[in-house]
Amino acid sequence: AEIKPGNSVLEPSAGKGAIAYAIADITKPYCIELMEANFAALAGDLRLAAVTKDDFLNVPPHAVFDRVVMNPPFARQADIKHVMHAFKFLADGGRLVSVMSTGVTFRDDRLTNEFRALVERCEDADQHQHARAGIAQRRAGLRGRAVGGPGDAHRAAAGLRDHVEGKIV
Repeated sequence: AEIKPGNSVLEPSAGKGAIAYAIADITKPYCIELMEANFAALAGDLRLAAVTKDDFLNVPPHAVFDRVVMNPPFARQADIKHVMHAFKFLADGGRLVSVMSTGVTFRDDRLTNEFRALVERCEDADQHQHARAGIAQRRAGLRGRAVGGPGDAHRAAAGLRDHVEGKIV
C-alpha cells in the first residue's frame, strides 16, 4: 500500500482492527465497521482517526483518501462490490489494496467482468504514467486510483507492516 506518515487512509471493513492497527503504526486510519461488537471495541481508540458504525456500501463516497486498505466480506461477491465502492473514495493518485477472492481471476459474470474492466482501465492509465499496477496472485495494488488483487486475509494483515516499510511480502 506504500503508506507514508500523513497519508489519509480508510479501512472500510475494519472488523476487529488487525489492518487498522498495523496502519496506525504509520498514520491514523479512518475506519468503518458495521458489527456492533467490533465497532464498540474500536470506537474511542486514540490510535485511530475516527470510527464510524455503518454499512460501508451505504456510505456516500468522497474522493479524499490517499490509501484504502481493506479485507471486505466475501459472500456473494461482496468483495467486488466493496472494492468497486471503495475505489470512489480515492483521491487522484491514491492506491487501494484489498484482500479478495481468487474468483476475480476466473469468474465470468457481469460483476466480475465489470471489476476486471476497472482494473484494466487503471492498468492502462498507470502504464501511461510509467508506473506498475495490476492484479497479481497473493498481493496487488492499483495506482492512480487503484484496486487490489487476490490474497489471504491473515497474510495481508500480518504482511502489511513489512510491505509499507518497503519489503516484499
